[in-house]
Amino acid sequence: MNIKFIKDERMEENLLELRARENSNEILNIIESFQERSSLSINLYDRYNVYKSSVNEIIKFYSESGGVFALIKEKVMRVKLKLYEIDEIYCSHGFIRINNHEIVNINMIDHFDLSKSGLIYVELLNGSKCTISRRRVKDIKKYLGI
Repeated sequence: MNIKFIKDERMEENLLELRARENSNEILNIIESFQERSSLSINLYDRYNVYKSSVNEIIKFYSESGGVFALIKEKVMRVKLKLYEIDEIYCSHGFIRINNHEIVNINMIDHFDLSKSGLIYVELLNGSKCTISRRRVKDIKKYLGI
């Protein structure tokens, strides 16, 4: 299967076109997973406002000081779900739990970094680094197919 990206600044809205000789289960699975992923949304809160956001925009979820937050670009928003609820809902849709306090968007991972002390870090596209707990390494490798 070949994948091709064409940047077209004249487009007002994104268009995903899938071409195949014939319809197959693989094609149907790709369409279904893309539709599920693109339609998922979550309510995010700042001080006085509520925003409905696509989960595709979220870099990571994390818990801190008794609250759960979502990082979008450089903005931090509050989430009213518990971290384990986010894990149950979104981890089958491109998110993976890397430690007891953080769930990251797999599409926002830049690279993994192995330190001399044996710790494994994940660097996200926004430049932030997160520590992967040792007990989660096996799950992450399985998810990534390593």
